[in-house]
Amino acid sequence: MTDSLDRHVQSLTRIAEANFSKAWPGHRASIDDPTRSRGVIDRHRRRARRILELLDSSDPMTTWKVTDALFGELNHAHIFIGPGEAHAHLEYLERHGFVEQTTDGYRRTDRPAAALESVFDITGEP
Repeated sequence: MTDSLDRHVQSLTRIAEANFSKAWPGHRASIDDPTRSRGVIDRHRRRARRILELLDSSDPMTTWKVTDALFGELNHAHIFIGPGEAHAHLEYLERHGFVEQTTDGYRRTDRPAAALESVFDITGEP
């Protein structure tokens, strides 16, 4: 079973590896440089690394506490988007063995953060 961030990263990987000259994401304007999907994956890798750093220096954290630590005060639609993104990353990290959910929130496992590189691996050159 895959989670939403896993599916998103898989889709971005396929786009990056296909070397398209243009892509149509299904919303907004076309993307003139689909190789930027590599940058989006890198942003998700950095966000996941930041969450692991938060959990390394804290007792278990709920999705809400992680959201607050990542984004601070949110307004408008970001009130919904921020917690959704934090939760998607926590699910992803749990699925890949970096965190586990407890009754108090999420906590780090012993899997080293360096293993994030292989989890977010993109084959091929930009």
